[in-house]
Amino acid sequence: MGTKNVRNSILIVAGLVIIGLSIMADQIGLGAASTGFGYKQIGGTVVGAVLLAVGLIKMPIGDVGDNILIVAACVVIGLFLLADQFGLGAASTGFGYKQIGGTVIGAILLAGGLAKKLKD
Repeated sequence: MGTKNVRNSILIVAGLVIIGLSIMADQIGLGAASTGFGYKQIGGTVVGAVLLAVGLIKMPIGDVGDNILIVAACVVIGLFLLADQFGLGAASTGFGYKQIGGTVIGAILLAGGLAKKLKD
């Protein structure tokens, strides 16, 4: 495993953490009391997405399956985190058990893909 793989994995995880914190800021008490998605949340989401994209783009192509697993996990996590914003969740319940379960499954997939990458 090279230093570049570790660096790319750190970029991916950092991007996901920043995106998650930005999106969930209101729910976890970091956001403003106002309704809606504020400019700080938008900025954080953009910064996180850039870090995530750079990490994914710079991953070696040799293990395409691992890269696909990582990207799929990121999509799953994003969809479940943003389910209410996309109109897929039950808006009255907040972050429900289905969203928690889907996010955990996505995190497990992501961890598996990254662990395989780091092992190689």
